Amino acid sequence: MVTAWVEIKVLNFCLRRKPDVVGVIATGPWLKLAFNPPALQGDIGKNHQPHCTKLYSEFSVDTSALSHDQKVADAYNTDPLVHSKISAKLFVGMYESGLWALDHADEFSVPLLLMHGTADRITSSEAGAEFAKRAGKIVTWRPWTASIMKFIMNPKRRK
Repeated sequence: MVTAWVEIKVLNFCLRRKPDVVGVIATGPWLKLAFNPPALQGDIGKNHQPHCTKLYSEFSVDTSALSHDQKVADAYNTDPLVHSKISAKLFVGMYESGLWALDHADEFSVPLLLMHGTADRITSSEAGAEFAKRAGKIVTWRPWTASIMKFIMNPKRRK
């Protein structure tokens, strides 16, 4: 999940700062979630996050959605730095930055290889396709059919 956060930050950086880079590769960025977050989580985050900087909620991840490789899920589950909490401020910031990037995709000026597993249950591959369409020829869109979030870590894709 962390890489989806990093990748949307990279796309936002490219849109806002127009860096002098050769290109960008993004796999499964959080442009939109593949599910609707609980309404209460979004409402509390939007309405109270400026005042409640220490407001956290559950944001657990179904580890079977991370990879077809059980070892990836096992590593995630046993990692002492992984937890299921997200602050209202972080959630709202990430959620809104993904939507902002989609709204401004036509301004993307850096060559981009954008890949996404079409069976991703965490971040929306449809949003990736939408971003690529709006951005135009500067983006090479590569959907990975039947793959989930981190398809690069999947043994089937290593062959």
